[in-house]
Amino acid sequence: MSHVKHGDAIKIYLLNPPLKLKSRKDRSEYSLRAHMITEIVDVGGTKDKKVRTREYIYAIGDNAGDPLLEFHWHPNKINPTTLEIVIPSKTEKVIQIPHIHIYANNNYLKDLRKKHIPSGRVAFEDVLSFLVNDLKIVPSREDWIKILAETRKLFDADKTW
Repeated sequence: MSHVKHGDAIKIYLLNPPLKLKSRKDRSEYSLRAHMITEIVDVGGTKDKKVRTREYIYAIGDNAGDPLLEFHWHPNKINPTTLEIVIPSKTEKVIQIPHIHIYANNNYLKDLRKKHIPSGRVAFEDVLSFLVNDLKIVPSREDWIKILAETRKLFDADKTW
């Protein structure tokens, strides 16, 4: 994942173009795209700092990169160039809760693609675990479980909600 630095405190991390993934089960091909904006903040009156997530979008797509499933949290619309919060118009709906978008080729589910299905907060490590465990993606390293467990432990220790 590459990052674009904006100032000392705010960073944008992008996984784009999408990462191509192969399933070990049926040789399906998927793609993974990610976008995360973080901010380095002071920890209550100390010299310590922590990273706070300001928004994320994790997108699992087909082999062409077309979306299948997306995990979103963007409580404020942020301009990716200036990293300033954009004030929405009076007619624009702002979804402040973490949510999922499902893109399905099914007559019953087509309408879900524009719906905001509540999800709770989703860590990037959870998306990676879903890819390997449920979609049977071949991990790039044998110690992936250990690495994800270590980074998820750090995430859990510092998260505030």
